Amino acid sequence: MRTVLRFSSVLVLAAFLFSCAGINKFQLMESAGLADSWNDIAAPGAYCSDGTDYNFSVKPGDPAKALLFLQGGGGCWNGMMCHPDLNPTYSINLRNDNPENMSGIFDFDNRNNPFRDHTVIYIPYCTADVHLGNKIGQYVLPRLENFSGGTFEINHTGYPNVKVALDWIHEHLIDPSEFIVAGSSAGSVAVPVYAALIKDHYADARVVGLGDASGGYRGANFNPFDVWAIGDVLDQSSRFNSINRNGLGFYELFIAAGERGDMVLASFDTKEDTVQKQFMGALGQEVDSLLPTLKANLAEISDQTANFNYFVADGSFHTILLRPQLYSLTESGVSFLEWFEELMKTGSVENVLCRDCN
Repeated sequence: MRTVLRFSSVLVLAAFLFSCAGINKFQLMESAGLADSWNDIAAPGAYCSDGTDYNFSVKPGDPAKALLFLQGGGGCWNGMMCHPDLNPTYSINLRNDNPENMSGIFDFDNRNNPFRDHTVIYIPYCTADVHLGNKIGQYVLPRLENFSGGTFEINHTGYPNVKVALDWIHEHLIDPSEFIVAGSSAGSVAVPVYAALIKDHYADARVVGLGDASGGYRGANFNPFDVWAIGDVLDQSSRFNSINRNGLGFYELFIAAGERGDMVLASFDTKEDTVQKQFMGALGQEVDSLLPTLKANLAEISDQTANFNYFVADGSFHTILLRPQLYSLTESGVSFLEWFEELMKTGSVENVLCRDCN
């Protein structure tokens, strides 16, 4: 059962009830007008790629422990990839989106779920810009057989959409002690950025960011600062001041976010992730094996950050966090779930590299 709310309607009540910190789950539900289930929070001014309304979702739990999850789902940066009628890799709207139907970390009936008691903020994805854009994309599609072509626009407004959720978080979660920022696929790329913004706002919280399945991307044949205008979100934290804006490897976001060593960052990948290899081809980097660039990226991040850990599993499947296999996957004798739980608890785990990865 999902409840639909409007963000602006609860701000005055929240300001009153949060004058004293240290509330419990039921006080959070009362102050924010939340049901004890998934709540869709609609926000004026937030839109999907096709101009339809955007919302994020909240499942209330302990306000001191929060999970922000960034959904995955492709991306685009040219007319052929972005046109909504040419079977794009990204979701153009939220019509078929429902976190109640998801598994893995969203299986709250599973007693082994480490997030059963957390307040969970789910950020759906429908802007084709890895949650970081702030631009109306204007594209040209050439004339194709049975397709007239022409110019068109889509909303690359991932950052304004996430900002609405961050504003809600700042209003309602006053003093969290633990904040996990996780994302899968395209959402994984944005994890270090939003983990940094969370840490900048909640300086005393233990912040852990886990990127799920984007570790192999080395470079790009387009500039996301130009195509998606990702500079707007990076400008929100001085951590990203040194980022090269003439070209960006997504792994560099982990380096910039983690250089201060004040939060924990981590990644999960499989050694031959077929989806990452597909997108590397679209990025102009045809590869037979993902492993060389994956290992190069992990080595650079590890060398330049203080608190970074990785888990590389055998296989070619894409993402783990929303899969039932989250609860059963082991690599080299190490349970991924136990590894992840230890990472959240202590901020320090041994890196796991599949046996065949050497």
